[in-house]
Amino acid sequence: MNIISFSFKSLPESELSTFANNVHLKMTQDDQFIALKPHVDELKAKYDFFTLALSNASDGGSKLILAKNKSLKELSDQLMAVAYFVNMLAKGDTEIADAAGYEVRKPAKAIDKLTKPGNLAVKQDDASGAVKLSWEKVPGAVNYGIETLKKGETAWKNGKYCTRKEVVLTGFEPGTYVEFRNRALGRNGLESEYSNVVGAWIS
Repeated sequence: MNIISFSFKSLPESELSTFANNVHLKMTQDDQFIALKPHVDELKAKYDFFTLALSNASDGGSKLILAKNKSLKELSDQLMAVAYFVNMLAKGDTEIADAAGYEVRKPAKAIDKLTKPGNLAVKQDDASGAVKLSWEKVPGAVNYGIETLKKGETAWKNGKYCTRKEVVLTGFEPGTYVEFRNRALGRNGLESEYSNVVGAWIS
C-alpha cells in the first residue's frame, strides 16, 4: 500500500530543491534508514548537481537551461525512487514516511452523494439540427445523463450519456423547441438531482 504523497513532483524548482535537501537531512540523521543509505547518497548527489545547474542556468544560454532541466528531472526521479523504498520500509506506518521527510498521502474521501450539475447552458451548434450543451463538472461523477423534452410533449426522454462536461446533440428537427436537463451518475448507483432546465429553438 502506497502511503506517500507524490505532490512534491509539482513543486517549483527552488521548492523541490529544498524538499530534496530536507529529505536527505532527515534520512541521514535517522538510523532506521541506514539500509537506504546508497539511495539517499544518490539523492544528495542529484541535489548537488541540480543546485549547480540551477545556478549556471541563471546566466542564460539554451545549453545551460537544458542541463538544468535534465538535472531537475533526475532529482525528481531520485526522490520518487527513495519514496518507493521508504514506502516498502514503512509497510503502512505513516510515522516512518513522515520521519523521512515525505508527506503522507491523504486517503480518498468516499463520495456518498453527488451534487447536481450546475449552470447547464445550451447554444446552437454550427451544424443544422444540432445544439451544444455545457455544465459544471460534478466531483465523483462517472458520466452524465441527458434528457430532452420537445414542445408539446409531456414526458422527458432519455438521451445521450457522456463522460465530459459538454456534449453536442444532433438529429433535431429545425424549427422545433426543445428543453434539456441532465444529472450526474456515479459509482454504486449514485445519482444526483436534475440540473436546471434550459431550452432552445433548433435551427
